Amino acid sequence: MEMEMIFLNVFNRSLAAGWLILAVIVVRFLLKKAPRRLSCVLWAVVAVRLLCPFFPASSFSLIPSGETISAEAVRFEPAPAIDSGIPALNEALNPMIGERLAPAPGTSVNPLYIWTAVAGIVWLVGVAVMAGYALLGSLRMRSVVREAVPLESGAALPDNVWLCDAVRSPFILGIVRPKIYLPSGITREQMLCILAHEQAHVERLDHCLKPFGWLLLSVYWFHPLVWAAAYVSKQDSELACDAAAIRLLGEKERLAYGKTLLCLIAGKGYDRNRIGLVSTMSGGEKVIKERIFRIAG
Repeated sequence: MEMEMIFLNVFNRSLAAGWLILAVIVVRFLLKKAPRRLSCVLWAVVAVRLLCPFFPASSFSLIPSGETISAEAVRFEPAPAIDSGIPALNEALNPMIGERLAPAPGTSVNPLYIWTAVAGIVWLVGVAVMAGYALLGSLRMRSVVREAVPLESGAALPDNVWLCDAVRSPFILGIVRPKIYLPSGITREQMLCILAHEQAHVERLDHCLKPFGWLLLSVYWFHPLVWAAAYVSKQDSELACDAAAIRLLGEKERLAYGKTLLCLIAGKGYDRNRIGLVSTMSGGEKVIKERIFRIAG
């Protein structure tokens, strides 16, 4: 398959998934009091939609059109047109598209085909940049934890915990044998709260899903709604792990858990430059404030 056709397939999938992302965001807002585990399931459906080249058609589908721009329209149509699945939108856009992108008399190449080929090259460059950024970020993270030392495991502590002076906030690194890295100097109470949260990430396999999510983000880097989905789904994942951690620690430790999150803000214990390949307890101030509000509630 030619590169422009691969990009066209990805582009059509992104448009179809965009409708689904908007639907999930609306449902998430309407069910804002519901457990965030439900939102995580909905985001998993979005990921499957982005991953699968074909999706079962249904009369109850939220997606107006699975193929907005067909390969035939790009290659052969004398008057290119889109099929958005929304008749009013088609009627508004197709006359302009057909007029501006129709091939000139005597030409053998459809202008839309040329534009698709150029877009395919730009898309591929973007994918390479995202992949390179992930690789460099992974190497940097492994360099940071090079001097980490294992924490002596006790009765209440897992055996995959490491302490590192260079670590500013807790996170998980690794897929097959994930390790939890903690900043040095934290109290035992903070450690227990943090480990409850990070172990929830491990049990949910978030350390495996993070690289997979970055892969999808790399493929669909051009779509703003995919970036929005990545941001909001990470927030929902953190909220779900907060709830799991409190269930594990018990209601009596709810206040201590909230104080631990506040310490991450007060001590600037979060890394704004960390890539989305690791599961981390911290985040931006606004995200943590929402989490504090839910914990307090």
